[in-house]
Amino acid sequence: VRHHLRPFFLYKLYREGKLTERAIYRFFRDTGKYAFHTLLLAVADWMATSYENLKSVKGFISFIYELLSFYDEKLENLRPFLSGKEIMEIKRLDSPNECVGRIKEKMLELQAVGVIKSREDAEKFVASFSC
Repeated sequence: VRHHLRPFFLYKLYREGKLTERAIYRFFRDTGKYAFHTLLLAVADWMATSYENLKSVKGFISFIYELLSFYDEKLENLRPFLSGKEIMEIKRLDSPNECVGRIKEKMLELQAVGVIKSREDAEKFVASFSC
């Protein structure tokens, strides 16, 4: 329920031509295992709000399908190029800490949106990342 309005904000950005893959990635990251529930709730909310919204629900549902396609194509099987241990080796850290987690999360985001495309890109990113 906390995120039930986010699909509406994403849709607004989409209609304005301002929606980014990062915004979509962050929606799925933040909603986690409840992403699909959140999208269903948003459709129900859209349809229940007014008769005018009911007439325009097809456009909103098409947008929801685009979000689901992004998930299916880019996130469902997303795995980090580097493990936490490898990140620690590159950063010369003796033990895990919150910096390793931040690096890993940002690396996954950049992989999902196509900025990091290889293990070598990931290694360069980690080496340049400051916590």
